[in-house]
Amino acid sequence: MLAIIPAAGLGKRMSRLTQGGAKELLLIHGKPMIDYAVEEAVGVGISKLLIVINTNKEEIKEHLSKKWSRQHLNFVFVYQNEPLGLADAIYRCRNYIENSMFAVLLPDNIFIGNFPLKRLIEVVKTYKKSITTLIKVKKDEASYFGNCGGVEVSACNEDIFEIKRLNDKRPGFFSTDGKQVAFRTFSRYIFTSELFEYMDRLRNKTGDEFDDVPVLQEMVREGKMLGVLVSGTAFDVGNPDGYRHAESSNDWKH
Repeated sequence: MLAIIPAAGLGKRMSRLTQGGAKELLLIHGKPMIDYAVEEAVGVGISKLLIVINTNKEEIKEHLSKKWSRQHLNFVFVYQNEPLGLADAIYRCRNYIENSMFAVLLPDNIFIGNFPLKRLIEVVKTYKKSITTLIKVKKDEASYFGNCGGVEVSACNEDIFEIKRLNDKRPGFFSTDGKQVAFRTFSRYIFTSELFEYMDRLRNKTGDEFDDVPVLQEMVREGKMLGVLVSGTAFDVGNPDGYRHAESSNDWKH
């Protein structure tokens, strides 16, 4: 199995913090955020990582090549030089996918606790469906998360849920719709190669930007995706409020 780590985005929401640098190299408790994603992949035995960057983010390539030089990892750098969306970034890696399953980790999502990928790999081997991570977001913490990933689910088996609906991506912050706790996806995925069939189906129907949400929504509608609820602490550090929350959180001490 290999892992895709998309890191080509413009990071406009974080521009005051990055000062023109790569968002993925911002420090979270003294460590560049992209290193958390690499550590999680390596922690479940993945050694081939496809890093999607653009030509203005060569510093990510330099950092990873230096930082992980002793780990015998196979970094492959795939270029997405225009902001064409997350689905486009993943699609550019298609020719490198050598088997039916692969991981996708967004570096601006960080998880403290057991690696979600470990459980996702177990589930995908049993159910043979693409799997996303699910977390529970409390109402008073919703503003720390971007407004995407809201789901309606039904229990399937213990920590495994059937996803009934995936909400559209919207501006602003996540909403629990008045609930004290709401389910939300978290950007750790294991996909089967079936994902690319859905991408081919929708690729020319979503406008200039090929975002992942319409693809995942189509998979959800056809019952092709499950969710696994994980325990631990999740941070969305791709927005200023989420970044500051992660930096000030006491959960790192546990």
